[in-house]
Amino acid sequence: MFALFLNETLSRQKLGAMCAFFDSLKDTQAVCQVHLHLYIDPTGMSPIFGSLLESILGSGCTELHASSHSASGGLIHIPRMTQLFPSTLTSLNISSPMFFFPHSIRFTLSVLQSAPLAILWLNNTGLSPLQWAVLLGKVNLPSLVELEVDQTCLYDALATCLIVHRAISKLTISHCGFPTMSVEDITPRSVLHSLRKLAGPATRILPLLKVITLPSDFQCLYITFHPYHPERNQNVFSDILLCVEYLPCLSHLEISMPMITSTDELAAFVTFPITDKRVIPVRDLTFRGIHPILSTPDVFDAIGHCGPWLRAFPNVCVLRIASGRPLPLDRYKAIFCPFTQQNVEITIIPHQY
Repeated sequence: MFALFLNETLSRQKLGAMCAFFDSLKDTQAVCQVHLHLYIDPTGMSPIFGSLLESILGSGCTELHASSHSASGGLIHIPRMTQLFPSTLTSLNISSPMFFFPHSIRFTLSVLQSAPLAILWLNNTGLSPLQWAVLLGKVNLPSLVELEVDQTCLYDALATCLIVHRAISKLTISHCGFPTMSVEDITPRSVLHSLRKLAGPATRILPLLKVITLPSDFQCLYITFHPYHPERNQNVFSDILLCVEYLPCLSHLEISMPMITSTDELAAFVTFPITDKRVIPVRDLTFRGIHPILSTPDVFDAIGHCGPWLRAFPNVCVLRIASGRPLPLDRYKAIFCPFTQQNVEITIIPHQY
């Protein structure tokens, strides 16, 4: 693995030296993974940055991860045509708008149109909904099996991309960006036969389910919440029920808890709609708490307050719990078993991102 931290003091000479280094590795695959951490003012970015990306591509790198904290600055432009470069990239994880700026967009479009990518994550892109639609219309990745986009991405454009790329088996909608408007009254499209896993906020997944049709053997739904800003003034569990109505044969549901620091937020989040008689037919259920690093004493463990939720899971056989501050197993049994209709195997599992 090769990690680069690029900051404001990086001169053209240093960028040129990095280009020369990767050029010397051309087609050797000596560096399989490259991680770029960008601390650069996008308005002052050198054209050599684009050359550096092309040099990394030419080195035979197979995994590229890049992140920055810069705003888009209105510099994003997606050209109609671009030159294609040979690439061995199989995994691309971008969390930065800088890959859509004039000096780097050639690299990005080339990868999205010609690389043998199996995994593609695009977050914090700075793209508008219309720009997302234009970008996804240019993607040509027949080997793609895992896709992650931020929530600014238009549902209609995303659905079209999924239909074209039929090998995608896992789709994630992240919390990055600004949510697009919901889509109503759109006839479902073709069945996405390969999609087996879908992850994201319930409020973002639900509109997508209205424009795609999932296969009858769809396996896993992962419901997430923004880790720092829990959904307020809404019935969280009702949103989950609405999503599951589109998945009558769902086998596994995972619900990730947000960071909650007040009793009012906790009460609003865990409220169960007791008059709602809908059920979720999953047999395998996972509750995932916040990461142990974030699990400080002032943060509530929402999992321990979700016992009544089990009323909606009459068929559940296995309940897995991944908590940053796990309680003893006997304590979890006391919390959940009174609300189950059959013997449920409760297991504490390691927390993983």
